[in-house]
Order: sequence, then C-alpha cells, then structure tokens
Amino acid sequence: MKRPDLSGTTIGSSFALSKRIGNGNFGDVYLCKQVFLNRDSALKVVPTNDADFLSNVLEPQLQHLVAHPQIVRVESADVWVDNSGSPYLLIEMEVMKGGSLQEAIESDITLRGSVDALKDALFALHHAHSFGIVHRDVKPGNILLGSSGGKLSDFGIAMAVSRQMRVSNFFYNANLAPESIKAPVFTPQSDVYAAGLALFRAVNGIKNWRATRATLKDAKASFIAGTVVQDLGFAPHVPEKLRRIIRKACHADVAKRYASSAAFRDALERLKFERDWVRVPDGWACNYGGKTEQILIARGARSWSVDYLRGATRKRPECATGLTELEAANYAAQLVARTTLT
Repeated sequence: MKRPDLSGTTIGSSFALSKRIGNGNFGDVYLCKQVFLNRDSALKVVPTNDADFLSNVLEPQLQHLVAHPQIVRVESADVWVDNSGSPYLLIEMEVMKGGSLQEAIESDITLRGSVDALKDALFALHHAHSFGIVHRDVKPGNILLGSSGGKLSDFGIAMAVSRQMRVSNFFYNANLAPESIKAPVFTPQSDVYAAGLALFRAVNGIKNWRATRATLKDAKASFIAGTVVQDLGFAPHVPEKLRRIIRKACHADVAKRYASSAAFRDALERLKFERDWVRVPDGWACNYGGKTEQILIARGARSWSVDYLRGATRKRPECATGLTELEAANYAAQLVARTTLT
C-alpha cells in the first residue's frame, strides 16, 4: 500500500517533518526537527497495530541495546496516532549527512571508500552478533555514511537469536545467503555473506541491483546455489586480492566462509591501498606522492589509445595504442586493478 508523504507536517508532540528521505516495506524515514530540543533528526514512521506492536517496538529496542559508534544511534521511540485513529511507531535516530552506501555507489564511490564503509559496518555487525542479534538486512542502502565513517542502520527485520524473537518475518531475498533462502536459517555467517555481497555491489559500481540481477540466466537458481558472485563476475578494475576476500565472504559453503564478521574485517584491514582511483569522464585519476596521476582513454582517427600520466609526464611502458573502444576501457581498468594495492 502506498503511504502518503507527510513532509511539511508536524507529528507526535514535537517532530516537524521536512523531507522524506527513504521508504521501505514497513515505513518511511524523514528528515525532521525535534522541536522541543531544537535538534535535527531522522524519523522512521512505522504503521503498526495491536498485533504487530510488540514486534515493531523490538526494532528500536534492539538498535538501542547494541549501541555502538558504528551503529546509527536511536534517540527516542514513541507512538503517534493520526487523525483517523491509525497508530504509528516513531523511531527518532541521528542524522547521517553522507547518505547511504547505495547513494555513494550511484555517485561512483572509490574502491577504498567502499572497503572503508564495509569495514565499519563489519565492526558494527561483530558488536551486534556479540549480543546474539542477527541483522538479516545488510545491504548498501542500510549502511549510512557520515563524518565518523560508515554506520549500520535499520534493524527492522533483525532477530534476537537466543529468544528467536524477530522484528518481522519479512526478509530481503536479493541479498540473502543461500542457506537463508532454503531454510530459512539466519546466523552471524549469513550476515557475513550479505556484507560480502554488499561489498561486491559497491566495488563493481552496481547502481541498479535489480537490473543487474535480471542479466543472470536464472537469478533464483544463482541465489539458491550461492553462485551470484561467480555468475556476475567482477569488473576489470577490481584487484585480485579484493576479489578473493569477497569470494570467501560469499562462499556458498558456510564452513568455507569467514567464521565471523571480525575475521572478514581483519582480511579487509590487511589490504594496503597505494592509490585511490576516481572515475573521471575520460578515464581515471588519483593523487599519488603529491602529484596527480591519470589514466586517460582517447579516440584517434582509426583506433583508441590509453595514456598513463604522472603530472604532465607519460609513463610510456603503461601506455597503449591501436585498441578498440572496449579494449581501451578494459586496459585502463586493468591498470587501475594493478596499481590500487601494494
């Protein structure tokens, strides 16, 4: 059911909503002003009823329970009843001004930026798992970015494993581990898989996950078999060391996956970034050793070429000519892959 946009209204006793910034299966998120305290917040507005109330209120309880520097902070929770008598759960959270990792992917986040955001999210996951809480919805849209790095958000379908209590029976099939699709079984290792798939999406610059999944011969079979990463493959600019880490995180066999989010994070920590390449209209650019480096793709009269420049100087051994457009794009990407990590 489509929910009305409440932007421009004041709800509850003190929330002046300015703009809807997100919506999902269960509710909408607004930028708002907490009028009494004069603070900017993000407010999640969740329709509820007597039957769902206890499970709905579990979301802010879990997110508050696992308070951590890399988990979006819950400021307050309340109930609001609109003019028609319909009840809503209001979850007030800190504002993350950098948007989500998904939005960053759409703006061509760098490899290093992607890895840094996932390391922070994995730090948060390890903390949640230590409390016996499985997130169940780790994806780029639920990793928010700000001045203090990446933060994990949206415990809307999380579950407390020891009590088998869950916020909802819904789950997002497009990022699930194979064992969670089949059973469904949710464990810390299924969160590891989802985090690996989120990183896969980020480093490959997959802006539209739905459209990308549609390119698979049999998407459902790929997800059930746990072969999504292999079936889609990596973009040529992704270094092999990073590919190996993602393959292990997304291994179909739980026993061959990272045993914990901490182990996954440790593997990413061992990567040593030498360059942080940024996409530019005609190729790639970075700052290295105090100078600008560029990998530029150019069209000639009969063919395409790739120039590697350090400042104004061509690094001749890395340059190439006589290429097709696709060959030039792939060669430039392979240069990025070779020079990103030490």
